[in-house]
Amino acid sequence: MTKVMLVEDEEDLVTLLTYNLQKNGYEVISLSDGKKTVPTALMEKPDILILDWMLPTFSGIEVCKAVRQEYLLKKIPILMLTARGTEADKLTGFSAGLDDYMTKPFSIPELLARIGALLRRVPNEELPTFSYRDISLDLEAHRVTRRGRVVHLGPTEFKLLHCFIQNPQKALSRLYLQKQIWGDIHVDDRTIDVHIKRLRQALNTQDEPDLIHTVRSVGYVMD
Repeated sequence: MTKVMLVEDEEDLVTLLTYNLQKNGYEVISLSDGKKTVPTALMEKPDILILDWMLPTFSGIEVCKAVRQEYLLKKIPILMLTARGTEADKLTGFSAGLDDYMTKPFSIPELLARIGALLRRVPNEELPTFSYRDISLDLEAHRVTRRGRVVHLGPTEFKLLHCFIQNPQKALSRLYLQKQIWGDIHVDDRTIDVHIKRLRQALNTQDEPDLIHTVRSVGYVMD
């Protein structure tokens, strides 16, 4: 069943949209807080995202930018459904990575038609699997194994491993890792070091050799 993630804080509208989407064969996941969108989307893997602009904590524009920074989510179609309808608003939305834009009030038939059109644009591609030595990272399943053993990683540690496994034997600076994992959000070196430590601990529970090494005055390398 096609899965729609609806991020909207107006309860009556959520009820209306959920009813009509379910009536037309969609599974609906609804959120009222923009901050929860990315972690929930990584877990639920929706086929399309419908956003309001004015949301608590994170605006719809901020949510869209955050989604586009996630490798596993960047190809999800995003439709903005908002009362903001000026040309400047629409340009801001499309610059942030939106695929479509509808203003309130709207018609349900048109919304369903646009959802269908967006879903038809999505290529049916399998996400790649990466491996280095005895470690395998499956982006589609969001799964990591080492010597056949499932390695349980948090979202940040998963992204760090993905970064390392794409750049084996290359020294990666803390600044590079910050930009790749956190984007424009500043985190200090200590935070990065803590997540690297957690990644190492998760990978090396069976006394396997540690493949992630500290490079003094630079950062880290997988080798």
